[in-house]
Amino acid sequence: MRALVKILSVLVLSMGIMPARVNAGPSGAEAFEKLKTLVGHWETDKTNTAKASLDLELTSGGTAVLEKFHMVENGKRWK
Repeated sequence: MRALVKILSVLVLSMGIMPARVNAGPSGAEAFEKLKTLVGHWETDKTNTAKASLDLELTSGGTAVLEKFHMVENGKRWK
């Protein structure tokens, strides 16, 4: 009987530790749909920072997003 009480106590305590999945946010498919809306060419607009550009393109039949990042600082191009 004492062993059963210990087992039940451990189960109850472990249930309290487990994170609850409440309002977990968008699913992977929903997040990917939002990401696809960013496809295009993006550039920095501030003059006090290095010039940077980001190109996002849809690839693999629309199942993947490819990111290309370029930065020019003091005439040197970074990729």
